[in-house]
Amino acid sequence: MKVDAYVHKVKEVTSSRGTLVFFHGDYGFTGDLLTDAITCDRYAYEANVTVINVNYRLPTFPSDTLTKGVVDGYAALKWAIKNA
Repeated sequence: MKVDAYVHKVKEVTSSRGTLVFFHGDYGFTGDLLTDAITCDRYAYEANVTVINVNYRLPTFPSDTLTKGVVDGYAALKWAIKNA
């Protein structure tokens, strides 16, 4: 499964840098990678972590559930653990 994401990190390289997998807010109905890009940059800089900003699928109809977004989030988390 392919899930779009941006990776935010600072130029300083340290061997003990942590990773934060970030899911934008907006209750799963609006938003995308760009809505919280500045926040992710700030987290990366101030906490010296690599931030993976995940663009999960949003519901397209009111009857849709948030299941698609949860599946995308889980796939992104598995990728982050595998590639840590």
